[in-house]
Amino acid sequence: MIPDRLAYQKLLKEALLLEIDRNQEHFKGRDILSIYFGGGTPSLFTSIDEILRQLPAASEITIEANPEDASLERFAYFRSLGINRLS
Repeated sequence: MIPDRLAYQKLLKEALLLEIDRNQEHFKGRDILSIYFGGGTPSLFTSIDEILRQLPAASEITIEANPEDASLERFAYFRSLGINRLS
């Protein structure tokens, strides 16, 4: 168990945004077919919307989710973000 989950998520968000920013050149002129968020139950990550806003559009966006940890409202929220596949 992580003692301060929100602080950890903030650090993770900052690291992901930095990595995306550093790799923007690789995305230019390319069609992104799939984006996959997996490992560590990313469906509990509170900043997934901020990450997706920085990524290029993809035809398939997958997120791993534990059905016991998510509600219908959370799944509807994922859909509103463009996430179209659960694993």
